[in-house]
Amino acid sequence: MPNDISVDADLGIIEVRSYGDLSKVDVLETIARVAQTSAQNGIDKILADTSGLLNAPDFVDLFDISANFPRKYKHALFMRRTQPTAESVAFFETVGRNRGHRVRLFTDREAALQWLQDP
Repeated sequence: MPNDISVDADLGIIEVRSYGDLSKVDVLETIARVAQTSAQNGIDKILADTSGLLNAPDFVDLFDISANFPRKYKHALFMRRTQPTAESVAFFETVGRNRGHRVRLFTDREAALQWLQDP
């Protein structure tokens, strides 16, 4: 699975690092793993580092995936402007925000972390 999940207890975040080729199944499995990690640690803030992604699910799948993403999370998406999946990551943010999710896209990791710390 092209996703690593870790907990930073000091910052109170779950970090998901995505790399390589990512499928819809990969994302749905990661959402389930994040939910389990969240329940075990009492953390609802997620930093998704997508900077290593080479391929993302297509737009229809991203639209469907956002329907399965729990609204309880505050979710910062970090990406490089030049990464091949930049358009897909931006689309996921737009769909999520339109569906009422607390999600925001960043090209600066420190800004993403700061936003997650804001109430």
